[in-house]
Amino acid sequence: MPPEVEARGTGVNKNVYWVTDSVMGEWVELPDALPDTIVLAKQVKKIFTGDPEAKVITNPHFEGKEKDLLRAQIARISQLISIVPKGNFKLQEDSEREITEVPEEEKKVPTFDELKQLANWCHLAPNILDVFYHKINSVEEPLISSLSRQRKSHLDMTRP
Repeated sequence: MPPEVEARGTGVNKNVYWVTDSVMGEWVELPDALPDTIVLAKQVKKIFTGDPEAKVITNPHFEGKEKDLLRAQIARISQLISIVPKGNFKLQEDSEREITEVPEEEKKVPTFDELKQLANWCHLAPNILDVFYHKINSVEEPLISSLSRQRKSHLDMTRP
């Protein structure tokens, strides 16, 4: 696997997903999510056929099969939907991608009015953006600027 792909059990590949078109049918394990597939998944508009081995015919061109597109969409959705009250989780000091729960004595229970404000929430899942960075002359430059802004926002919200 290319070095920019997150290993199984970490980041976007933390979980393994299985699919079937019938509960009594054969279950198929989805492949690990790849950076280029996640980038393309944001641009692709496709109705799934239910056949994991089906070719994805779309514009922009998608190299993988339907199972690859489905796995990339699951990675995107999983990252976006996990939100928690701000201040109850923090980034691990040795990693900018791993998030841990703060000790019970440091937790702050927000009031109902505080929970109604969007600024008091943050994403629980680490952002998927580290895999989209490359180094040019030792300076990291984002390949996708909108994702870069998302990453900065996420890090600002999760730092103590």
